[in-house]
Amino acid sequence: MKIKSPHLIANRIIESEIIPGLNVFTVPIEAKQIVTIKGSLIGGDHFPPQKNKMAADTMVEMLDQGTKKYNKLELHNLLDSHGISIDFSISRFQINIDAHCLKEDTALTLELVAQILCTPTFPEKELGVVRKRMIGDIKERATDTHARAIEALTRKLYPSDNPNYSLSSKEEIAYMEKITRDDLLGFHNRLGLGKMYIVAVGDVETKNFESNVKKYFAGFRQSKLVIPKIPPTKSPKTETVTINIPDKTSSDVMIGTTIPFGDKHPDFYPMLVATNILGGGFTARLVQEIRDKKGLTYGTYAYQTGTGNNTPGYFAVWATFAPELLKKGVEALAFETKKFISKGVTAKELTDKKQTIAGSYKVSLSTTNGLATIILSNAEHDRPKDFIDEYPKLIERITLAQVNGTIKKYLDVKNLVTVIAGTV
Repeated sequence: MKIKSPHLIANRIIESEIIPGLNVFTVPIEAKQIVTIKGSLIGGDHFPPQKNKMAADTMVEMLDQGTKKYNKLELHNLLDSHGISIDFSISRFQINIDAHCLKEDTALTLELVAQILCTPTFPEKELGVVRKRMIGDIKERATDTHARAIEALTRKLYPSDNPNYSLSSKEEIAYMEKITRDDLLGFHNRLGLGKMYIVAVGDVETKNFESNVKKYFAGFRQSKLVIPKIPPTKSPKTETVTINIPDKTSSDVMIGTTIPFGDKHPDFYPMLVATNILGGGFTARLVQEIRDKKGLTYGTYAYQTGTGNNTPGYFAVWATFAPELLKKGVEALAFETKKFISKGVTAKELTDKKQTIAGSYKVSLSTTNGLATIILSNAEHDRPKDFIDEYPKLIERITLAQVNGTIKKYLDVKNLVTVIAGTV
């Protein structure tokens, strides 16, 4: 009989489907009265009705403006008086829950999360305030060179119905000006149980926690939302896009192309390691060559993104340059990107980066927030609990042939889109 190691994370996770469509994961650890709660349910900004594409984002902003049991003031007073933190955010396919509390307030925190999520009232008066604030944020973001560069790149790489496509600032403002309370109610009515997850890590009592989850979420309806299967997008043609934003002290440059796979594809992790070698951290090639040796930038990195829930994503590199260094900077960024694509990486770079990735991952498991985040992500992506412990070994097994083969197979210098946003 094989004895399970108590040191493995998977063996410490207690999982239970409390209600059909709602899975709870608890990990009791020595955290001295501290409990971190993470959660998610299907309902991201890829799902809103075509009538108003800002309905999901606005609804999430309005969740804490009052519930059937507590008005806005009562709700915020409860949170403040107990030192409870509850935040909701939105991604492409999920609404995310992030809460922190003392052990003695765990039940109250769960009640408030359920109240905010299940029975929000969306007061008309508060909608006007939130609308004004969100439009202000959008206008401010329209002058942000980094945000505009990402927006322009994704609009060049994807059609408008793809979850990785970005609305323009003008489109977002137009939708916000027309948003109504009925839009929010309509989207909220689509939310419910079904691939909903709640994770608690820290000084948590599993039985009490599960009992309270069942108590507060038992009346929540079942959702019919399903994360769609997104087909790959064709490779783009080489193009340079320039966005002039006046009076900026630096310009942001993005170079990117689509990749035809998501995070469940066997080439996902070799590509992950490859992009980390190119631009992940202070020892990455882009930082060494463009920042340290040439002194052209103080910030540059590379990544693959948009791949969650097995959605085909994209490869991108980024850097920021002062106006007087922009021309040299763009040339250097393009040179290093094309060199990476044509020649791949070295054995030493691979060995060093695998150690860095595994080390960073293990560090993230040492905090309640990091561990809860990883457990939640693991559940969202339908991975077995053992994957949490196996991940460093998976990275270690990746070979130089796999990494360079993946680069050669999916990246082509003839398919790179370049975006320059700033005072050009």
